[in-house]
Amino acid sequence: MYEVISLMASLLDELLAKDRGDSTQSGERAWDGDLITEHIYLGSEDAALAAREELDVRGITHIIVCGFGLQSPYTDYYRYLKLDLVDLPIQPLTNRISDCVKFICCAKSTDGKVLIHCARGVSRSAAVTCGCLMELEGISFQEAYHWVRSKRSCVCINSGFKDQLSSTHTTTTTTTTTTTTSRIRQNAQCSAISISLQSEFFLQIGSVEFGGQVVDGIAVVNEVIIVVCGAANTPVRNNNRISMARVAVMSFLCGTFCTSGMIYLSQVEYDHIRFPQNSMSLKSFRKERKYESLHILKYGLPHGGIPVVLNPDFLSVYDQTKRIPLWVGEYITSQHLSGGAKRTKCKFTADERVDKKFQSQNEDYRRSGYSRGHMAAAGNYKHSTESMTDTFYLTNILPQDYKNNSGYWNRMEMHVRDLAKKYGAATVYSGPVFSPVQEPDGKKYVKYQVIGENNVAVPTHLFKIIVIERENDFPMMSAFIVPNKKIDTQPLVNFRVPLEVLEKRVGLHFLEKLKDYDDLCTSGGCELMSDKKFHLYISDRNLKISSSIEELEKNWKRLLLEDGVTPTDEILSIYNQKRQELSEVQDRSVQDKKSQAGKG
Repeated sequence: MYEVISLMASLLDELLAKDRGDSTQSGERAWDGDLITEHIYLGSEDAALAAREELDVRGITHIIVCGFGLQSPYTDYYRYLKLDLVDLPIQPLTNRISDCVKFICCAKSTDGKVLIHCARGVSRSAAVTCGCLMELEGISFQEAYHWVRSKRSCVCINSGFKDQLSSTHTTTTTTTTTTTTSRIRQNAQCSAISISLQSEFFLQIGSVEFGGQVVDGIAVVNEVIIVVCGAANTPVRNNNRISMARVAVMSFLCGTFCTSGMIYLSQVEYDHIRFPQNSMSLKSFRKERKYESLHILKYGLPHGGIPVVLNPDFLSVYDQTKRIPLWVGEYITSQHLSGGAKRTKCKFTADERVDKKFQSQNEDYRRSGYSRGHMAAAGNYKHSTESMTDTFYLTNILPQDYKNNSGYWNRMEMHVRDLAKKYGAATVYSGPVFSPVQEPDGKKYVKYQVIGENNVAVPTHLFKIIVIERENDFPMMSAFIVPNKKIDTQPLVNFRVPLEVLEKRVGLHFLEKLKDYDDLCTSGGCELMSDKKFHLYISDRNLKISSSIEELEKNWKRLLLEDGVTPTDEILSIYNQKRQELSEVQDRSVQDKKSQAGKG
């Protein structure tokens, strides 16, 4: 049946192609394509039949044709990959994705770009694009589909393609864990708790009190933790040294990044350790081995951990190696933004909740050329002087380019506050990114400056994730990565990235319980304050907070010369009023000094 349908679709596509060819030749079509990623365009056949100049100016070197009978007029100039796909739910799709990925990688290796197209650029080519993004970026179908639709709004993939791509991702990511978990359940009647680790090791730690049990060892495989409890004279069954006679659930504090997994306790007889062959795949532990090297742990288990610094209104996870926050999470409500708290009395302070040897200090930032950049902004907590003061702990601070901190990043923070006022609240994650750069020799390096005696790391980029909840509708979410440098006027959407791409860059999972959402930018939530309005806002603020005539004149000069702002009548009035106030204060101070001198 499928072959018959394919044949009919092929004939139909050919007839349509001939009909299109009779009316419009290659080179006469208007470009109809959208840039999906740096190296991928998605479009209709019109994009492929546009003038060569249209393709060349976009850097296209490779073309993927998704369908029967679609024209390939430029075979002498571009490389083609043809996929005989019909737009039907029963059409097999996923078996062709790997070929497309190789084709795209070939284009990327020569700094070229790929155009993926079908007849209309709606279903077949969009599905192929999603499949390629899933494999190239390691993201889910849902994430890829959200991303592609945000770039090309007419995309509408048929249900069969959606099911194939969704199941492919699910199968890939869960096969090992599912197999392991099912085997554990068969052999040990395990109970589930919330935990997730992604390393594989076995650690014999001796008899240690752990959650009310005496624990001899911990094995971690994929996303499964096995905690083994020792007992003397444990009977050996079937030449295996693990007895499944006693299985219990144990409470386990797994920290901030937990998702799901399994844990169980067993009795073990130790001289040698051997896991049962039929319980799980443990490559390193199928043969009997002694772990004598682990006797060094009798002097203590090396540890450092990731300090979680909990403040009343925001949470910071601190990187003790780089001396900056790994990420900072906030839930900003409209109530947080109302109040009279001012930052003038707040001081940057080393956080004593972190071991002193891992702290950053104010001295690290002095004369470094970098500002102390807030991840949780002070302006988010005007409701409380104490909460605003908390944002000045150095566990919430990282070295930030001054122009970035006072400019584009500041505008992003103001935009978050506007969203929180409009919708009632905003959930925000912010933090550093250390991105690799490719040198002329083709090798990639992660290079970043460190400042001060404590070698505080200067991130190459910064990230921000914004989630906005709405009544009777899906939440809105977008993730952004911006360079840690001065950014000229650019739309915020230019820095948007898929969430899973950001996760890969920083090595963290975010928002695992957020399953359905709308793209914040597509929903109109990425319009930053205009340059003119922003400069006027900053000028107004700087003039108002000037504490002396000298500071006022300095801010006024900066307004006129550096910012290039033409003062409005309102700004001029603020300047004159502030100058009069400061002059009166100065005159009173002079009179007081004369009076004191006279009394003396």
